[in-house]
Amino acid sequence: MYPPEYTKEYLSRPLGEAVLEIADVARRGMTLIYGPPGSGKTSIAIRLASRVADKILWISTTEGPDLLREAAKRVGADPNQFDFYDFPRAFRQDIAKYILDHIPNYGAAVVDSVTGMTTKQTIDVVTHSVLYQIAKEKPIIMIAEEDTPSVAYIADSSPGRRGELA
Repeated sequence: MYPPEYTKEYLSRPLGEAVLEIADVARRGMTLIYGPPGSGKTSIAIRLASRVADKILWISTTEGPDLLREAAKRVGADPNQFDFYDFPRAFRQDIAKYILDHIPNYGAAVVDSVTGMTTKQTIDVVTHSVLYQIAKEKPIIMIAEEDTPSVAYIADSSPGRRGELA
């Protein structure tokens, strides 16, 4: 049985309303969108990012800027809000440094796909040492394939324990 707030009427609301609610949460910290290929992760991330900041740094290891601009138009987001950058996976070691060097010029960042910016063996290190630290100041939206390895820690953001490992 679903909790009472998940009524049929609630669940059948337009997607735009749901995105607004999620955007309210995504304005703080890190948000992870994951699922199988073709499930709409990129479209959701574009729509969500357009609601959380005026200027967004978008790092892609999967799609080129032209395709992402078209996707933004398709979901009703202004492509001019985004600076889309395509980083081939061969340059994954440069992505974290690029984000760190350029994030001061943006209100938020999107990494598509987080597994494209690091190896599976170091995903928890990069996620915590770079993205989580940035997320203390600016929203970070990460996109991952369904088979992304789980991060080996849980960061506790409760008062008095912000960022401590649980």
